[in-house]
Parts: sequence; structure tokens; C-alpha cells
Amino acid sequence: MAKRVIETIITGDDLIVFEDGMVPLKDITHFRIYNGTAKAFGQLLTGFGGGWFLFGGIAQLAGKYSFTWGTFAIGAVAIGVGWILNKFVSRRTFKINKNGNLRIIDISFPAKNPDVRGLNKNIP
Repeated sequence: MAKRVIETIITGDDLIVFEDGMVPLKDITHFRIYNGTAKAFGQLLTGFGGGWFLFGGIAQLAGKYSFTWGTFAIGAVAIGVGWILNKFVSRRTFKINKNGNLRIIDISFPAKNPDVRGLNKNIP
């Protein structure tokens, strides 16, 4: 299933409204949340590791540097950690099984005085 953004939640009927339709809450079997920070760090580390290998290889070919196991380890660890962050840490899927329930709870509070800041002086 593609990513969809919730537009509206109808609390009384337990419906979630997307741009392409409505889904009853009981029909949702799993959902996924994304961690943008982990994905960004994963891409950053993967790029760093690739750049480390690229510049180490160019320096080796130019004859100014020898590509050692330490150089390989730095690039490999950076790419490995970046891949793990992108693959596993940046998203998490929750499955709703028979023991779990999704619920919609309305936590909005009605205001007794609609003019809380005192901007409308006509209210007695």
C-alpha cells in the first residue's frame, strides 16, 4: 500500500478520511511510522562511506596513498551503519492483532467562553 496522509478523522463513526476515500477503523490491519532523522543520517553515512572509498581509491591509483585495511574498515562501517539506519531504523511497522485495538479518542475541549484572549469586548 502506498503512503497516504490522513485528511480528516470522523470520531463518531470511527472513520479515517484520505484523499482517495474513507477507511473504517476496523479494516486497518497495520500501520507504519517513519523516522526522517534516522533516514537522513543513514543517507549521510552511506554517502560518507562511498566518498571514503572513492577518494581512497583515487589516491591509491595516483600513487600517493596506500589503501589499507583501516581505510576499508572506515568506509565499510559507514556504509553498513547507513544501510542499517535506512533499512531498519527509519521505519517501524505496527501490526494490529486480536489483542490490540485501534481507537479514535476525541480530546478536544469545548471552550466555555469563545473569546479566551478578550479580543471581543461585546460578549457579556
